[in-house]
Amino acid sequence: MTFKADLFAGKTALVTGATQGIGAAVANRLASLGARTVAAGLQSQADELNPGIEVRLGDVSREGDVERLLAGLDELDIVVNCAGVIRRGAEHDPAVFEQVVAVNLTGTMRVCSAARERLARRGGCIVNTASMLSFFGGSLVPAYAASKGGVAPLTKSLALAYA
Repeated sequence: MTFKADLFAGKTALVTGATQGIGAAVANRLASLGARTVAAGLQSQADELNPGIEVRLGDVSREGDVERLLAGLDELDIVVNCAGVIRRGAEHDPAVFEQVVAVNLTGTMRVCSAARERLARRGGCIVNTASMLSFFGGSLVPAYAASKGGVAPLTKSLALAYA
């Protein structure tokens, strides 16, 4: 499918988990379509990102970090939550389980909640990223599967609440 290069001209997008992987690919695509794109993540190296994408470091599981990620983004049109962590084999430990849920599920909620008013002013949208493991689980990744599984009904619930 071909899109016009300026499809998102004049729009501002925040993509979490965007300093690598799926998040970086989403940030690059939004920028290539004309959006001012802010890539949020933990890593200071953003080798996968195209020039011109603003990188902000922060952890979505920390409220103060989320506020800093959104600072100055008064005109926000798009939020894409791609932040995620997986700890194969270690997630049966309750402390590790809690950390994974804090990023994948609570972090998604934290970003949505913090961005809500900004998005509402511009008629913006939220895209949350889940996983196929939401449907069939994973013996080494119970926290990842459970937290990403929670993202789908969270998204539906927020769509009803924010509409």
